Amino acid sequence: MGTVLVVDDLAGNCRLLESLLAPDGHVVRTARDGDEAVRAVHDAPPDLVLMDVMMPGVDGFEACRMIKQNPGTRLTPGYPDGLRGEAIPLLAQILGIVDVFDALMTERPYKAALPFAQAAEELRDEAACGWRRADLVAGFLDQVAFDDRRYRAS
Repeated sequence: MGTVLVVDDLAGNCRLLESLLAPDGHVVRTARDGDEAVRAVHDAPPDLVLMDVMMPGVDGFEACRMIKQNPGTRLTPGYPDGLRGEAIPLLAQILGIVDVFDALMTERPYKAALPFAQAAEELRDEAACGWRRADLVAGFLDQVAFDDRRYRAS
């Protein structure tokens, strides 16, 4: 299998992707931000880049632009890279939902954490706009709500 560069400012997301990809034989490398990703791709181009878009400093979109502008790395496949709809790999779609939900539910220096109901509504709104697959959002929210009920019951 190939080498995958996973880029996310949340270490837990990187670990999750590694746990999903490594058992299939992929070599997983990680980077914490867009700058680190650009350097990693330049130093040892991976077979695929999976990159968060919302990160401090250089975000995923800008890092993709930088990678694509370099003649030595411009053919490196990755997400996001102008992909839309079903062209986005399923794993990337699912992780996008998880990442947005986490960002909405987590307090940050620049924003308060949203309650579950409001974060869920934001995801449903994104699905209604066509930005996310509605079936994946619904399945994710069902699972999170089930896990939350189970956690509170114990």
